[in-house]
Amino acid sequence: MGDLRTESVVLRGFNAVGFGVLEESKPYLLNALRGFTKSIILSDPPQLQDVLRLITLGFKYSGDSDLELELQKGFDQAPLVAWLQVTPQLIARLRSKRQSLRTTVHQLLSRVGVTYPQALVFPLTVATRSSVSTFVISSKRLLQEIS
Repeated sequence: MGDLRTESVVLRGFNAVGFGVLEESKPYLLNALRGFTKSIILSDPPQLQDVLRLITLGFKYSGDSDLELELQKGFDQAPLVAWLQVTPQLIARLRSKRQSLRTTVHQLLSRVGVTYPQALVFPLTVATRSSVSTFVISSKRLLQEIS
């Protein structure tokens, strides 16, 4: 993750959000999202642990508009190669009940798919066979966008 001081602050933020009410945890959570995003950007290659922590926090607290915006920034700023390691987790979030989260993930997967179509074609084709209609629609739309 880089600098030990930065790592310590980011991990404290990551660990702190498990306790208390979201509003009390929000500053820690925002800092953790920013820290993991910076770590992903600065690492070559991006560290899977940081990518997983970023999406774990982002998905868990995606109902908050400030946190969703920060997650969107992370998705936009991090190199596309970082998301290749977690495409199954991202595709699974196309099933989310939260429209805003589905849209954010869809946009990211669309960008990834344009650059790395081989990473998404098979899992999205499998997803079109799902019994969840929103998942099928999103998967088909993504396949059209990347072809």
